[in-house]
Amino acid sequence: MICRDGVLLGADTEVTGWSSKTHEEKIITFECPYGKIGFVMAGNGVFAQSAIQKCQAGLRATPPERTIDKIEKILEREYRRHVFQHPSYATDPSLGYQFLIAFWSTNGSVSLFSTNQTAIRKVNGFECIGIGSDLASYLVLPMFYEGMADAEALYIAIYALARVKDSIVGCGGTSIFTNIRARDGNIGTLTTNHEGPCKEIEEYARAFDSTVHRLLLWMAATNMEEHDFVANVTEDFNQEILGIRSRWKASYEMRVRKLAEANPTFAPERIREIAHKLATRGWID
Repeated sequence: MICRDGVLLGADTEVTGWSSKTHEEKIITFECPYGKIGFVMAGNGVFAQSAIQKCQAGLRATPPERTIDKIEKILEREYRRHVFQHPSYATDPSLGYQFLIAFWSTNGSVSLFSTNQTAIRKVNGFECIGIGSDLASYLVLPMFYEGMADAEALYIAIYALARVKDSIVGCGGTSIFTNIRARDGNIGTLTTNHEGPCKEIEEYARAFDSTVHRLLLWMAATNMEEHDFVANVTEDFNQEILGIRSRWKASYEMRVRKLAEANPTFAPERIREIAHKLATRGWID
């Protein structure tokens, strides 16, 4: 996702083979002479990683204005070599792969690109790739808007990826999110193993959908007595939401207290600022 201050990349970690599955990082970042590159890969991991390594080597002496052109040429060559020219290309659907590519330039700008076989295009807004892309796009679209704050984008990405992992075969494991800030190229990483929004939203995503769907059914039941509808909303729906919000808030305040105890010279406002940035960006200034 393109955010107000940069770009957010996210991926699960499950890699499924013919008879086994492993868990590996699908987000790779590295520096080039005039910036930083972030790749998110989907599909054939061996071929995808090989192509990324070729890009990393090929960008060592590439000026910033030619970075994306260079990446496009390398990716096209590698895709033709590994996929189109593979002897099993016509019968093996597991050969293909896709990328999301974030490019931070030292001029203080960040761009997002998406690949499809040998084609590459610039993304404005958000893009989803991989076997769960259709469901992820469906979930993200109603909530996404241009200029979204980093934290909001993260919350949406956590929710969408959690539901994809619940629903799509081959998606699972820890979710990893990488922020690249446009101003200075600062990179932060968060996972659903971190205490805070990443872990909390993932754990509640399925129950949230069930709760909201139940509310829709109540609203549509025009034969239900109005006092019963009001009781369901205020005594069931509202209490459940308020209870979860209270637990999340208490967890946040506990993290703030621990941070304050470890940094007694910091002002309370600074402590809360740090706590928020650590939970939503993975870095502090």
